[in-house]
Amino acid sequence: MGRQLTVLDIMTIQKWEHCIVQWMEAYCSRLEAKAAQIEVKKFSSHRFTSHHCAPETVAHSFD
Repeated sequence: MGRQLTVLDIMTIQKWEHCIVQWMEAYCSRLEAKAAQIEVKKFSSHRFTSHHCAPETVAHSFD
């Protein structure tokens, strides 16, 4: 298995880890499958098409 891991990019592994953590948190909070999917999609990296335009609610969360 060591050889297969050298083929993977570290960024790919980190993205999968982040995704798995989001799913685990959604299920630990006892959400149903559909509600868990919606909750996980809130943290998707593909949500915004440009880094120049984020909703005001997201911008205020960094203040």
